[in-house]
Amino acid sequence: MASAGCRGPPGGVPRRVGYFAGDQVWVGPHHRRRRRHAVPEALARMDSTDRAYRAVLDLIVRGDLVGGDRIPEQTVAELASVSRTPVRAALSRLAAQGVVRLSPNRGAEVLDFSTDDALSLFDLRAKLESEACRLAVPRLAADQVDELKDLSRRMRELVAAPEVEYSEVGKLNDRFHRILVRGSGNRHLVLSLQSVVVPAAVIRTFSRYTPEAMQRSMNHHDELIAAVEASDPDWAEACMRTHILAGRSAYLQAEARGVTELS
Repeated sequence: MASAGCRGPPGGVPRRVGYFAGDQVWVGPHHRRRRRHAVPEALARMDSTDRAYRAVLDLIVRGDLVGGDRIPEQTVAELASVSRTPVRAALSRLAAQGVVRLSPNRGAEVLDFSTDDALSLFDLRAKLESEACRLAVPRLAADQVDELKDLSRRMRELVAAPEVEYSEVGKLNDRFHRILVRGSGNRHLVLSLQSVVVPAAVIRTFSRYTPEAMQRSMNHHDELIAAVEASDPDWAEACMRTHILAGRSAYLQAEARGVTELS
């Protein structure tokens, strides 16, 4: 979608799996070398299965693992500082969410999303998440709105940096959307969106956004906050729908260039 705003009425080297060598880690299709760090504080506070789950998602969202890649249990276990048992539990959860495939012979591998799969996810998100946003407007507390503002500010700072940490932008973006979805107060809507947003995160690659697409996404976040502060659920609903459908349009344009990008 070309529009930068959303104010208006509703409707308007061969691929190889990861392994460690000393304090270096190689994971994914580009055999990129990364420094092995201590487990981040946010991960350390999670239980072992959640830590393994987040570690796998991070590998996929960063593009270190792509569709068709096998997921190395031992690598994930070391990244999350857990045993292989919670890794297997995390992979089972991701399989239930449609992110990975479990096979007796091949183990776990990342599902390869087709263009039709991606577009279906966009369409479903546009319907469900815009409704969640509408419901959230009268329910969000002041501290939640403050957190939305803080997340938006931090995303803009990351995007403005000379070296953009796209995986960090993605994590903050996920938190931003989760606040709005959970703020709906509709448990069934939240559960439904979990099965849509997690696979969508897998095919998102912020590092392949055009500068214009990234700026548009940041502007939409600020407008969503403005709609919440104005206590205007219709504006918020329309803005979220525009935000997601703009990502759909950007995805199609990126596909034509042989790239994947999502909002």
